Amino acid sequence: MKKDNRTIFDELPESDYFKSHKKAVKKFRNVVAFPDALGFDQDMGGFIALHRKHVDIALPEELPGCLILKKLGFCLVLLGEESGHASVDLLIGETYFEIKRVSKARNIQNAIIWQMRFAKRKADNLILHVDQVAHPESVRRAIYRGIKKYSRIRLVWLIYEGQFWQLSRAMILEGKFLLK
Repeated sequence: MKKDNRTIFDELPESDYFKSHKKAVKKFRNVVAFPDALGFDQDMGGFIALHRKHVDIALPEELPGCLILKKLGFCLVLLGEESGHASVDLLIGETYFEIKRVSKARNIQNAIIWQMRFAKRKADNLILHVDQVAHPESVRRAIYRGIKKYSRIRLVWLIYEGQFWQLSRAMILEGKFLLK
């Protein structure tokens, strides 16, 4: 029998994961700016749990996109990392993701491809959060170029202008997605 999201959240061991803001701020100073991040969303059924060995410095780049996915009902587990070692950021269901955010780029296409370059070293799947004004065609073109260049990337989840897309490698290469 498949477990519901609340059961999955409740079964995450407190010894390994922070599941509330109140407890996490004692160890992670970068969680302070995201009081609604950790925990279970009663309305949508999603959650964010934070491993006690996650890297604090990465949270300001990861949590904005994670919050959007949580509000869409996804169950996100930010995984443990060790400084100096490449490790994947996030587990959603049974799928591992690297999460990257583009927020202050002068050249959006170069910034997206740069983020894809680093993501492909850690995971086959990427959550790309474009958190700045950018022309849709520039974003689409950059994702296409990045997928062509980095054959390891299989799946791109894109958060852009308040919308969410799940893009497979084939969809991107065949040009079967438009950003509106």
